[in-house]
Amino acid sequence: KKRNQSVTTEEEIHAQYLSLICQEGIEHFPNNKTFTDEIFYQLDKLKPRVYLPFICRFMWNYFPCEDVFKHIILDEGICYTFNMMDREEIFRDNVVHYSIFNKNENVSEWNIDDGYSNDSKADTYPRRGLLSGADNSLQITLIHNIRDTDYTCLEDVLGYSVALHTPHAIPLVKKQHFQVPFDTSVMAAIQPRMMTTSQEVKKYNPGDRECYFTNERPLKYFKIYTPENCRLECLVNYTLKQCGCVNFFMPRVNSTLICGNGNYDCMKNAERDLKLIELNNHMDVKGNRNRETYCDCMPLCTELYYDIEQTQTEWKWNEKFRVRVPEGYMYRQNNIKLAKLTVFFKTEQFLSSQRNEMYGPIDFLANFGGLLGLFTGFSILSLIEIIYYLTVRIFCDIRQRNE
Repeated sequence: KKRNQSVTTEEEIHAQYLSLICQEGIEHFPNNKTFTDEIFYQLDKLKPRVYLPFICRFMWNYFPCEDVFKHIILDEGICYTFNMMDREEIFRDNVVHYSIFNKNENVSEWNIDDGYSNDSKADTYPRRGLLSGADNSLQITLIHNIRDTDYTCLEDVLGYSVALHTPHAIPLVKKQHFQVPFDTSVMAAIQPRMMTTSQEVKKYNPGDRECYFTNERPLKYFKIYTPENCRLECLVNYTLKQCGCVNFFMPRVNSTLICGNGNYDCMKNAERDLKLIELNNHMDVKGNRNRETYCDCMPLCTELYYDIEQTQTEWKWNEKFRVRVPEGYMYRQNNIKLAKLTVFFKTEQFLSSQRNEMYGPIDFLANFGGLLGLFTGFSILSLIEIIYYLTVRIFCDIRQRNE
């Protein structure tokens, strides 16, 4: 609202809940230390709509956007997710959920250690990118109503934030994302990178190999260990300890309170303090692998992450649709902004790396014997001779003397 304009009770409630996402003018709202579950109801009412079912395309086929994109609660509010595992597969049973958020009716046939099961078909979930190239991409046309723009809450770039992550990890958009500005077409070429670990390394202590297998580090709120899930859980625990409540997007059990706008400073201070604790703790632990950091969120021993090559061009969508779309349709209106995102694999194959033990017992003996042979003329015959002179020869000499 403009200055000196009154707001309705409903608008004040909306603004109060949204103040956890946009802090502009937070001092003008009632100072509530906690919120009830109504915050999810209000966010559900205010979430962005998925327009026009024909503008989402994946692997040559067009889909209704609401069929492939599901609602999820993240640190930036209500977002839409593609190809993510269901909340029942990610979170533990005691974690509370609201409505259909984080809900996906598809059952996953994939895990980070083994990939897809041997009997899974091409049409499986998470959906496979079967071929590389922009013609086999996920393409989304994003539509924004200009009247919904709040310029006081936005960063320098007006547009959408996109986070790329594995299906079993909960991302934090504020930490890692790329931008899709309005009136642009953005192409993101993805190059996967994978790190695996041999079974021989599993016998070592996690601190020595500097990674966790998925069943080695149980979490309180998550069924699946990932560094992202672990760091989020660590932030949840520390925020709960410092503030007595957690932020609205954090996993929680039914008895845990949701922090209100009156606890905003406490939550931000807790997040800042945790970063400093982890940083200082990491510096203290450096050089001593047997000590754990505060959060103890080492990488997975089987780790998948993505490199992104991004290109961006101006998209004169209004000129295109002026010709193609009938008069009076929504594209002819002046109160919308469009953007296009195209995501595809850069190549059909990629190289993976593997952690292996540099020297096992057999390798050590082989190298030790090789060095002895190189520098001292040592051989198996020399070893037999040494054993002979230290055992049989001494025994025979003693026996002859006694006789």
